[in-house]
Amino acid sequence: INGGINQYWGIKIQGINKTPNDFTLRDCKFTGDGSGTHLLIVNCHNFTVRGCHVFNSKAKDSLGTDDMMQGLSFLSCHDFTMSDCTARNLLTYEYRDNSFTGTTNQFSYSNINTRGFSFSGSYDYSVTGCHSYNVDQGFDVTGSGEHKRWTFSACTATNCSAVGFKAANGPSYGMFSNCITKNIGLYAFPISTNIYPDDHDTARYCTVSNCK
Repeated sequence: INGGINQYWGIKIQGINKTPNDFTLRDCKFTGDGSGTHLLIVNCHNFTVRGCHVFNSKAKDSLGTDDMMQGLSFLSCHDFTMSDCTARNLLTYEYRDNSFTGTTNQFSYSNINTRGFSFSGSYDYSVTGCHSYNVDQGFDVTGSGEHKRWTFSACTATNCSAVGFKAANGPSYGMFSNCITKNIGLYAFPISTNIYPDDHDTARYCTVSNCK
């Protein structure tokens, strides 16, 4: 993978008019360097993802901004389940100004601008027993549109620079239950609405239950 977050991928499954459906993806491993998304599933329904793992990947892009690399991403999907998957050690190359000289000569890899799991514009799905480690955002449930009726249970987010489990912009009627965060840089379970929301950009009826 090497390029835009949704333009370059390791494996992409693209449905047309909500097909393909009724498939199972299991026991896959993704690694290797470059910006983009390792597993991208778009416009599909009635499927299962189980035991897939993304790990030890680096992206180096001097023009990179937000979200340079993703582990597993689901766009405009519904009626699916995911279980026992992991995303860990997703890193980007960071250009920083030297604190003494002000010139850009400090370079290092960090987990900034990476997502372990991303879900957008999807509904009627469940995620169980999945784990995100050493990324910027562990689980990102976000995006405008009809994003509703979703559950995350027994999942963990560890060593995430920004957030552990995020529900932002439009997801509604969802729940995080029995999930655990550890060593989170900013927020463990943020739930927020778009700055200028319309009816589909308002997060509502989201529950965090028995989480730490």
